[in-house]
Amino acid sequence: MREWQRGIKALADEGRLKNTTVLLTGANLLDVREGTERLPGRRGKLAKLDYEQLPLTFAEFIQLKEPDIELNSQESLLFHQDLLLYRFDDFLLTGGFLPAINQLKKTGRIPSWIYQLYLSWIEGDIGRAGKLERNLYQIAGRILEHHTTPVSWLSIARESGITSHATVQEYVEILEKMYVLQVTPFLDLSTQTPKYRKNRKIYFQDPLIFHCFSGKNNSIGDNFYFESKRLLNNPQDKSKLVEAVVGAHIKRYSGECYYWQGKKEIDFLARQHQKIMYVEVKYQGQIKPSDFNWCSNILPGKNKLVVATKHQFLQRKDLCLIPVPLFLIQISSM
Repeated sequence: MREWQRGIKALADEGRLKNTTVLLTGANLLDVREGTERLPGRRGKLAKLDYEQLPLTFAEFIQLKEPDIELNSQESLLFHQDLLLYRFDDFLLTGGFLPAINQLKKTGRIPSWIYQLYLSWIEGDIGRAGKLERNLYQIAGRILEHHTTPVSWLSIARESGITSHATVQEYVEILEKMYVLQVTPFLDLSTQTPKYRKNRKIYFQDPLIFHCFSGKNNSIGDNFYFESKRLLNNPQDKSKLVEAVVGAHIKRYSGECYYWQGKKEIDFLARQHQKIMYVEVKYQGQIKPSDFNWCSNILPGKNKLVVATKHQFLQRKDLCLIPVPLFLIQISSM
């Protein structure tokens, strides 16, 4: 319904909503968000007014798929480590979207209509925002090309044939409000403040949405699922997607997420209990702890670097190696 917020505003101004709770929902995320912003002073006095129904996190995914695993028990997580790693591969295909999760369980694959469903949702919201579908896919194609690496608005504009870098920024900000993308800015370690003018990393927030755009970008027709499987068979591509998943979970539970880059790079930084958490993602075979000796000269104070690995464990004063599935589960309770 167009201009629905005017009706709510009129009812509130007439005093007809006293002692009344109005639950507003909608599939158009931009419309719901922007509409509520036009109701200042008419939304009540509760501490929390907005609730987001987002795709499942990995911890919620495991609760659904393997309810016998005790997520609050380190012993249980370690005992089921191989099963968690196996389920994590499923999560990298389905993301947190229930239709994809159910279809993979029922048929052993994800049908193409699932991918088309979510692409249609995104195209529809972009169109309703007055933006062009053509620009959406040109920009998304460049983001896929630079996935996990810092990039400027200007570079994306030039590579995608968009006239203005401001246009690129506007599209990305809209897609971030729709929970399609996550923009990760640079954090200055000396001042512990973000620098928004520097290049930023741009990730897809959910694996399934990543596969939607990756398949569309590669013009694979109706073979989205098999293209997803092919991509995940490439260790480098898989590692990039794992990094995106880790970043999305950090942002979701910490509320903010940054990166740092000098001669070396730290994938993610986030404030946690008035301290900064430093996270590097190394989803590969064997990792040498000595590879991270440089951190002692970079991290301020007695901060520890957390390295999200494929299967390695290590606990040291300055370094923690932890398998990605366990990290994703444990960060949900931090």
